[in-house]
Amino acid sequence: GEGRQRDEEGRQRDEEGRQRDEEGRERDGEGRQRDEEGRQRDEEGRERDGEGRQRDGEGRQRDEEGRERDGEGRQRDEEGRQRDEEGRERDGEGRQRDGEGRQRDGEGRQRDEEGRERDGEGRQRDGEGRQRDEEGRQRDEEGRQRDGEGRQRDEEGRERDGEGRQRDEEGRQREEGGRQRDEEGRQRD
Repeated sequence: GEGRQRDEEGRQRDEEGRQRDEEGRERDGEGRQRDEEGRQRDEEGRERDGEGRQRDGEGRQRDEEGRERDGEGRQRDEEGRQRDEEGRERDGEGRQRDGEGRQRDGEGRQRDEEGRERDGEGRQRDGEGRQRDEEGRQRDEEGRQRDGEGRQRDEEGRERDGEGRQRDEEGRQREEGGRQRDEEGRQRD
């Protein structure tokens, strides 16, 4: 009777062990699903990184980060195979993967935010460039205005030169008339 009872208890423990294995595998599946979602969010983050990278030129650094992420993915595959061979450790590691998935979510959101910040900085630099263009055009316009004023002053100077020459000519004519009158006076004397 005790032998059968122990057999029954053994079968019950076997069943509980299989149930724990099944629950561990379910948590593995959920962890892998969260890994996939994290990788998908990583991919979306990388796309937005590309847009920011176009403005900042940080290409090589992100390529290196991509290779690091590939290595982390292979490491996760290896950990998954190891978890298939182990039993109760599966629970703890599944929860650890949950934390890592949430961490990747946070990193993806952070990369989104950094991409948007770089977009804003690029737009700010565009605005500053347009402002400098506008200031340059304004200075061109002021220069053309000063050129016009200079030409006007040149023209006025030439007019004054002409008036001065005319007065010189009239003065010489008056001197000539005076000498002529002096000569006529000497003849009368």
